[in-house]
Amino acid sequence: MSYKKPEEATAPSIENEKNLEGWEVPLTVIFDGGAKDKSSLGFSIAYGKYVYDRNEEAMPCLALRWNGNDNVSADGKMRELGMPFSFGHATWFVLPDLNGLYKVIIESDLIPAHKRQTAYKFLYPTSQESTIKPINKWITTSQKKYLARFFMSFGVISIITLATALYGRLELNVFEYISLSVAAIGTSVFGFLLEKD
Repeated sequence: MSYKKPEEATAPSIENEKNLEGWEVPLTVIFDGGAKDKSSLGFSIAYGKYVYDRNEEAMPCLALRWNGNDNVSADGKMRELGMPFSFGHATWFVLPDLNGLYKVIIESDLIPAHKRQTAYKFLYPTSQESTIKPINKWITTSQKKYLARFFMSFGVISIITLATALYGRLELNVFEYISLSVAAIGTSVFGFLLEKD
């Protein structure tokens, strides 16, 4: 059964001056699932650099496409191009790297071992860090300040409640005293450390 080989799917190419965005060809195919039918996976995975705007730098990314087959659909058209396609050219769907999606795909059994390392180096050229990002990578400075103020405020409220209880204006059992003390100290210290960082 014939289908459009993923290596031949290079549209849109930034080399075409009419295109405002496109691939820096060639793409590197790291998985080809064959023609789309019941006995095969029928999709392909590749990596390459995509230019979203001619004035910006190309971004390394993973892309996916459904391979076609030579079956004729109900409307009488051949489905050899697969999906997606545009203006009669086979194209790719750019995958977002959300929550480490690229790493999950690269490390899956679909990708041959000898292609994993080159794909990883291409997509993460300067990465030496772990998959778990430190707090300053996933939270902005202003968000960190608001979070710090929240924890410090919660700590102050806990301290006031504890002081009120100690002066006999509020009845608490031993467990509640301990919980309130831990909350007061913990949230105040955590808020202070966030503010300081």
